[in-house]
Amino acid sequence: MTAEGPTQGPLDPQRLAPVPAMSSNGTGRRVADRYELEAELGHGGMGVVWRATDTLLSRKVAVKEVDLPRGVDADQRAAMRARVSREARAAARLSHSGVVTVYDIAEDGGRDYIVMELVAAPTLDDLVRADGPMTPERSARLGLGLLDALAAAHRAGIVHRDLKPKNVMVREDGTTKLADFGIASVQGDPRLTATGLVVGSPAYMAPEQVEGERVGPAADLWALGATLWFAVEGEPPFGGGEFQTLSAIVHGEPRRPSRLGPLAPVLARLLAKDPAMRPSIAEARHLLRQVAGGASPAGQVASGGDTPPVPRRAQRHQDARTTVDGTHRRQDGRTAARASPARPARSGRRRLPPVPPVPAAGEPILPGPTRRGRAAVVIPLAVLALALVGVAAWQLSGDGGAPGAQRRRPPADRQLPAAPAGWRGYESPDRSYRLAYPSGWSPADKGAFTDFTEPGVGRFFRVQPTTDAMAPLAAQQQLERSFMARHAGDDYRRVRLGPATFKGLDAAVWEFTFVGDGGRPQRGYDLTFRAGGLRHAILFQAGAEAWAASQDELQAFLTGYRPRT
Repeated sequence: MTAEGPTQGPLDPQRLAPVPAMSSNGTGRRVADRYELEAELGHGGMGVVWRATDTLLSRKVAVKEVDLPRGVDADQRAAMRARVSREARAAARLSHSGVVTVYDIAEDGGRDYIVMELVAAPTLDDLVRADGPMTPERSARLGLGLLDALAAAHRAGIVHRDLKPKNVMVREDGTTKLADFGIASVQGDPRLTATGLVVGSPAYMAPEQVEGERVGPAADLWALGATLWFAVEGEPPFGGGEFQTLSAIVHGEPRRPSRLGPLAPVLARLLAKDPAMRPSIAEARHLLRQVAGGASPAGQVASGGDTPPVPRRAQRHQDARTTVDGTHRRQDGRTAARASPARPARSGRRRLPPVPPVPAAGEPILPGPTRRGRAAVVIPLAVLALALVGVAAWQLSGDGGAPGAQRRRPPADRQLPAAPAGWRGYESPDRSYRLAYPSGWSPADKGAFTDFTEPGVGRFFRVQPTTDAMAPLAAQQQLERSFMARHAGDDYRRVRLGPATFKGLDAAVWEFTFVGDGGRPQRGYDLTFRAGGLRHAILFQAGAEAWAASQDELQAFLTGYRPRT
């Protein structure tokens, strides 16, 4: 059961609120002199869920111990606690057999607790991982139960915003219980709106949710479609790392299915990029009933991977080169006015907060204080010598010339540069790239991307070739917007974002800092470029304290990376 609620705004280190440590073994504790905690059931996005006994009514309950984000000041913490309380009360308004009931809210020792109905049933995620994917007919029947629960919530003005397989409980008779309305927003109640807040699980978030726009009932229908996809296919429709998943949800197509059959046209409608194109609950119910009864919706016969394309939003970016300030550079070199995105208009669209100015590619970056007073170590990578291989083999500002200089592709027969001693070679299974990585690091093929991780330290390289048609700079700008929306309050700071070149190819670089789990400052470097019909994305992330010492490895990794051209 998850709930996320980070807030934005500058922080004063002198006003940080003390945060009680989350107990790892709270068995036997009594909360509010009433609820006795017996066993931990699991961790959610904002706390631990316990099996407990309500000693006043002598019944078993589930108690969610809310763990608010670290590193917020006292005022923000008080506001978030008030928000949790209001949303729990909002969820308690729901009385439906398909919804996990909220019984009570309690406060004890500076912590907040939400007391809920205890449901003895596995989640949909548990079932699929244990027993394998479901048939389209069974999945459609589950979908009908979830639609009934959503209809009740929407009538009460509540949007779930985090529907996913882990929040769907499936009982032995096949009926469902939808859990965790802890991050639901009550429509029309401005007190429950946190500016810039995006909550949810990446693989099941609707495009408008990813982009930090206004979220309505249609977002729950998107999540329902993604959840039913998982039930039948065994994986969500969009996958990869967090950045790649969010980008694919907004711009890409879902995976090619193999089992959807008659459910394919229904999910194609539920997963429409534009919320206005998704069916109503009544329409979705009609379609799912046909599939549950063994028929194909609207007389269609779909089998295997024959799924209609999901409707896409209009192309957002022109073919002309996009500059850092968002204008478009025409072929004649003149600057055209910023074009309005070609997309359906939405009422109440909320823009993300403005971001600081961007230095030109290759411009030295001077260190500056973060909002929390931490000094981030900033080093212009373009001027660092590659100590391990003896030569700086790439430049951010061009092929030794101006950014507008003619680009050249590397010769096809160019040999992979010599890697540092002890490094290992790697070629992707589809042969889309070759590289070398440090000895002792562990490669992990995760399907959509491959991670190369240093054990026990947390530094890693992530490589993902994608088939989307996005220009490098447009892709980086979208990733930054998604990251800012999902990490509001994590002290995000852009170091640079702009066009670049990589081995003679047009590219874009995004470098940033933020505060990760446990309050540890992190730094990321993300490079993307197009080669051989693919867009290659390379992310390197490390703790800020290890950044300066990581430059040789970063340079060597990039120098040794060879895409298929």
